[in-house]
Amino acid sequence: MEVNLASTPHKWWLAGLLSLITPGLGQIYNGQIYKAIVFFFGPSLLTPVVIYVLLNSLTKTVLILIALIILLYRVAIVIEAIIVATRISDSYTGHRFNKWYFYIVLLVFALGSNSLISNYIKSSYIQAFKLPSESMQPTLLAGEPCFG
Repeated sequence: MEVNLASTPHKWWLAGLLSLITPGLGQIYNGQIYKAIVFFFGPSLLTPVVIYVLLNSLTKTVLILIALIILLYRVAIVIEAIIVATRISDSYTGHRFNKWYFYIVLLVFALGSNSLISNYIKSSYIQAFKLPSESMQPTLLAGEPCFG
């Protein structure tokens, strides 16, 4: 059964939820396909910078700063999707990519690409380990996490 997208009310909370699940998905729901592409692939462009920082200065302050930047980025994307959805709720017309199966395909793509990127980083650059023995004491303690 086909749904007439022009008569479907636009939900601001759905735009926010979709952006929370995957950055850019709420923007697609709002009809902003180019902005969605930037929001989805933008963090991937910063991956080499993050890897460089992690490999050269692994301090708690740097890790907290990176986590805070990522959190603020995600919150800003959700807020932007909600604001735009609220503004266009009255004048919204659906697009051909506003079908439920399109969102499923994008979610599968997002999960697949994230796992591929994660596996590539772990195999090529950095991976977390826990030290199994006390052979390197007092420099490193048994059970202490480290990156290698």
